[in-house]
This record gives sequence, structure tokens and C-alpha cells, in this order.
Amino acid sequence: MELTSEPTMIPKDYQITQKFKLLISSKEDFFDELYREYPTKVIRTNGDVDYLRADRNTARRIYALLTKGDKQVHDHIIKCLRFEIKKRYANNSLNYMKRLNKWLSSREWESYEDEVDDSSSAATRNEGEIRYGTSLE
Repeated sequence: MELTSEPTMIPKDYQITQKFKLLISSKEDFFDELYREYPTKVIRTNGDVDYLRADRNTARRIYALLTKGDKQVHDHIIKCLRFEIKKRYANNSLNYMKRLNKWLSSREWESYEDEVDDSSSAATRNEGEIRYGTSLE
């Protein structure tokens, strides 16, 4: 049996798909995305600055236990977090946001699940629909 010096497959012919990237992504990548999304600091009602992402390693361990490497759970938590932040900005109540460790431990995103589901179903329901009093003549 002779070995040839020419490779039979050329690496430039391969593409890395999004599905493959999701398969090889690690649990830490999930936490890193959460960490980037979470607010850094807030000014409490008494005027003190409070840093919300203080204990990163503890939060990483809690998040790993919560998600167990499941991308769908992670995506759901991120969706609820984004909704909460948007709502708190609109209501000017970001100063009441919990620190990341407490937010994860108390499963705070669960209190926004119903609102997220309602807002997404209302958006799809109203898409392309003209309702009374919504158009100008």
C-alpha cells in the first residue's frame, strides 16, 4: 500500500454551519452571553452605585446548574432577561434590578415568562392586521 503525498480532501471545500457551531458550543458560552446582556451597574434609590455582576464564578456555577447545557433553556432565559430590561427601562425601575447571583437563584426570569409569551403572541397575531382607528385617511 502506497501513501500519496496529496490530500484527498481539501480543507477550503468545507464550511462550518451554524448547526455545527451550536453543537460544539460549551456551557460557558451560554453564561458569557448572559453576562454580556446583564446590566453592569445601577444607581439605587438612595444614590449609591451598585454593581450587579459582582461574583462571576458563583453566577457561572448557578447558571450551569440551571441550564444543564440546554440551548433552549438558555435562549428562554435570555429572552426573558431582555424583556425585563426593556420593561424596566420603560418604567424607569432599573434601579430595583437584583444582582446577577440573586437574579439566577430566585429564578427571576420566571416572573416575566407570561408577559414575554403574551407580547410575542400579540405581535404575531397583529402582524399585517389593520384594526379600527389605526390608519389615517
